[in-house]
Amino acid sequence: GDLYRTVQELGADAYLTGEARYHDLLDAEEDGMCVVVAGHDYTEKPIAGALARTVREIDPSLITMSLDAENFTVL
Repeated sequence: GDLYRTVQELGADAYLTGEARYHDLLDAEEDGMCVVVAGHDYTEKPIAGALARTVREIDPSLITMSLDAENFTVL
């Protein structure tokens, strides 16, 4: 959401995000930029397991957890 201007200034043709502000979407349309607002579930959850494994490799003493709508799951 907050990075639209940065992405636009870097000259990106497209922007994939978990959320976006309404006025940023209007600006993107005016600027001709493709913005995909995929939501947090689809942009964050797929990487959570891989990130947890990497964190545990770096420091096995850390406990990683995933929070879903009903409970915590140790990854």
